[in-house]
Amino acid sequence: MPTQKSNQGQAMTMSFSPQVYRISDYLEWSATGQLKLSPNYQRRKVWSQIAKSYLIDTILRSKTMPKVLVCEKLHERRTYREVVDGQQRLRAIIEYYKDEFPISRTHSTELAGMRFSDLDEELQNRFCQYQISTDIINDASTEELLDTFARLNTYGVKLNKIELLHAQYMGLFRTRALRYGSKIADRLLQSGVLTQQKISRMGEVEFSAQLLVALLEGIKEKGAYTTAYKTYDIETDNELVKRIDEAEVHLDRAFDMLDEVYLYTDIRNSEYHRPHLYYSLILAFVAADGNLAGFNEQYAIPEDTEILRSRLNQLSEDVKDAYVNRRQISSMDSEFDDFISGMRRATNHRKQIQQRTQYILTRISGAR
Repeated sequence: MPTQKSNQGQAMTMSFSPQVYRISDYLEWSATGQLKLSPNYQRRKVWSQIAKSYLIDTILRSKTMPKVLVCEKLHERRTYREVVDGQQRLRAIIEYYKDEFPISRTHSTELAGMRFSDLDEELQNRFCQYQISTDIINDASTEELLDTFARLNTYGVKLNKIELLHAQYMGLFRTRALRYGSKIADRLLQSGVLTQQKISRMGEVEFSAQLLVALLEGIKEKGAYTTAYKTYDIETDNELVKRIDEAEVHLDRAFDMLDEVYLYTDIRNSEYHRPHLYYSLILAFVAADGNLAGFNEQYAIPEDTEILRSRLNQLSEDVKDAYVNRRQISSMDSEFDDFISGMRRATNHRKQIQQRTQYILTRISGAR
């Protein structure tokens, strides 16, 4: 009696071949009809012009973009390519090459308003020679491609709040929060405020967005930054650009003041490595310069770094005793009790953030 072979090991097996193609290759395939961008199972959602502009700016800056997944099929001795994942990126690239939209000022002041034909020869060559990492599937069936597409869009890591915002919006606030987040990422990591895992999930951008919102609109609940992405989802606004520029100058000044007192390792070894306390400490320095809405009273931060360091160290020790070790500090007043109580109950509520910032400010200025 013949032995029946099992088909279980043969089910849905496909080979993937990693390749690197230039944009010029995709442009040629598109022009000759050998590139299929809209299979029936692909998303119908169309990118906004500002999202397309962001991709083009990424390419012209020679930054990395995600891989594309393509199925190659042979028909009448010609190779055709069906895009399984990445059709919106490739569509934006082809449309830009055809001068169908310009680069937004939000992403590049130097290239704002320029279409492909407006670029100089060097930039046009950089665009066309840009390399796109591509995974190739060879001659797969429609059933296999449907299964692959479904898996690509089901089993990825679920996006967190800040990642979703950056996927949804491409406006001015998004661009500036991302840029300032990149600027402060290393200090947040080295100071122990954020872990590498947090930064890998855009934690530094979230921290940046929270700071920018506080300076633009006053202290709010930490989650309020999500509204700013929608409110300021615009290509450009000269007044808003000016306000964000000023906010960044004030934040830079606050970070510089902190750098004069503490090394990153000093912060890591103090209670200020706690994100909510570090956040309020930075805002306290901004408020001391009179640049934080809702803080009208003048506070003088000591110019003598030793005095300032001593006050910061004492506050850190008091927090450690009361908040971490839960010791009763008899010499402290009711405002300190409220300060510690607020840290335990609600670190992200507007009232608690304002109270925490106010208390830090009074302690380091010597008003307490």
